[in-house]
Amino acid sequence: MKLKITFKTPDAVDHALREELGAFAEIDCEEDLIECTARLGKWVRYGESVTIEFDLDTMTANVLEEK
Repeated sequence: MKLKITFKTPDAVDHALREELGAFAEIDCEEDLIECTARLGKWVRYGESVTIEFDLDTMTANVLEEK
């Protein structure tokens, strides 16, 4: 059985990128944030929602690309 679930968390991408890039300590990472957010757009809609397809038969999960 396959199940698709859409998760929505406002600012999740922004918070994760800022933590990874160390942007809480550095102000000049805004260009990196914009670039990374754009690249994540393949999977994350509006910077806050993602759809994951779970296959309970094979016990795998795939992040679905946004259309």
